Formats: sequence, structure tokens, C-alpha cells
Amino acid sequence: WEDDPVLGSEDAEVTLVWFSDLNCMYCRRFAQNTFPQIRENYVSQGDVRVVKKDFITMGENSVTLAKASQAAWQLVGEDNPEVFWTWSDTISENQPERKRNSKNVTEDIISTTQEVDGIDAEQLRKKMKQISEEEINQDIQDGKQRGISGTPGFLIFKTGSDEAKQMTGAQPY
Repeated sequence: WEDDPVLGSEDAEVTLVWFSDLNCMYCRRFAQNTFPQIRENYVSQGDVRVVKKDFITMGENSVTLAKASQAAWQLVGEDNPEVFWTWSDTISENQPERKRNSKNVTEDIISTTQEVDGIDAEQLRKKMKQISEEEINQDIQDGKQRGISGTPGFLIFKTGSDEAKQMTGAQPY
């Protein structure tokens, strides 16, 4: 799970790998309704570590959003993961507006990024151009090899183990 957005302690007992498409309304539902509770009750307590991977299900806008996600993590994630997760939440929250009005999803991403403290929108634009579709496809292949077929999809590991339980869909808390 190297180079993927991470939240939580490396020593957490459980690792939750979350396969997401920032253009997916069910991913948005999970991000808004379920993930905050997992974060508060398990991640912040040091019990669960979350790894987020891109899993494209909704076309070219999803590819652009995945590139933005990887670019955002590369810009701020390792030094300040909270900025990345705030950015991801903000992008997700703006999904309905983007779907109604978007003619250029890159400009929507840049505009939304300007709302997030700690990440430079123009640096993000430049970094997005450096992200290859091969990097995104690697996340998809990682998921498919483990049986992920849609989003949101989850693998739940006892940290350090190679065996995982799989869940699919915007699960309630």
C-alpha cells in the first residue's frame, strides 16, 4: 500500500483499505455518513489504519479525479495527511455541484482546492499532469486481484496479515 493515502497509526490492529471513486455517489455517501464515525471511534483511537485507493468506475471524469487525488497526496500527504483528507472530503462534498455544472472537471477540482488550506491549487494542477494512468490502473488491478468489482469497496486486514475480509457498498456505520 505504498504511495497511497493513509490515515492512522502504523501500529493499528486493523487496516481498512478503501477503494473509492471520487465521482461515485455511493462513495460520497460512505465518506459523509460512515467514515467520520470510523475515523472518530477507531482511527483516532489508534485501532484502525485507513488506506485509500482509487478504483475508477465512472469514466474520464473519474480518471481526472483520481489523478487529482494522487497529486494531492504527493503534494501534502506524507508531511500533512490531514490536509489530504480535508481536501478529499471537500472534493467529495462538492460532487453534486460538479456533476450538474461541470464542463471542465479539472477547473472544478482547482476551484475546490482553493477552498482548502494547506494545498496550493496551481501546484496541484501541475502535479496532476505528471500522474500517469498507469499509476491509477495499478490501484484498480490491486483491487481486482482481491475481488473488488465496484465502489466503494473495502478490504479489512488484521495489520500484517495477507488475508482480508471484503465488503462492498456504502455500508452504514
